Amino acid sequence: MERLQLIAIKRTAMGTAFFCTGPYDYDHGFDRLMSCKTLEDLRSVVFGDILLHTFLEQRKVDEVKQFVLKEAIQLVSAIEHVSWDVAETLLLQVLTDVTRQVLGNEQARDIV
Repeated sequence: MERLQLIAIKRTAMGTAFFCTGPYDYDHGFDRLMSCKTLEDLRSVVFGDILLHTFLEQRKVDEVKQFVLKEAIQLVSAIEHVSWDVAETLLLQVLTDVTRQVLGNEQARDIV
């Protein structure tokens, strides 16, 4: 699966749980969400301007992570015709949280 497809899938999955007005990276915080351990991590300014949808506000971090991950797994599995285990491996092993500061302007235009 191409990196751009993974970025699009991660963005879509994040959109099911968050309103992403101004994320700091290309996957809208997906990779950072997967590494969150506490609610404070989730509310950190590191995520940029993304807000948790109200129906998930009372959930634990692990529940939010599983919700987003499940959405992404379903998309990868359907598009690539692979098992959920393979889809999960693809999503978690290929990092897509590159920020605009890391890439030059030329590369940034190619991704967005």
